[in-house]
Amino acid sequence: IILVGPTNSSDNVGITNNYPGRYFAFIVKFDSNLNLKWTKSVQPSTSSSTIFPYDVTTDIENNIYVIGNVKTYVGPITNRSSFI
Repeated sequence: IILVGPTNSSDNVGITNNYPGRYFAFIVKFDSNLNLKWTKSVQPSTSSSTIFPYDVTTDIENNIYVIGNVKTYVGPITNRSSFI
């Protein structure tokens, strides 16, 4: 079981937020008995960006793909891009 979601907290299963107040993606994997296996985060490279994951999938080799959106705020302009 793999879950993804956005958060701006540092209280998510041992993940530290490098830019408090900005959203980033968390990825959590559980085994079939719902025991926590591991956690990962995808954080923005600057304090002016946020990351919003929308979906997660795996392939036949169990590679994990997270689909989402990155927003960068530069002055009055907001740039949006997608990622996989």
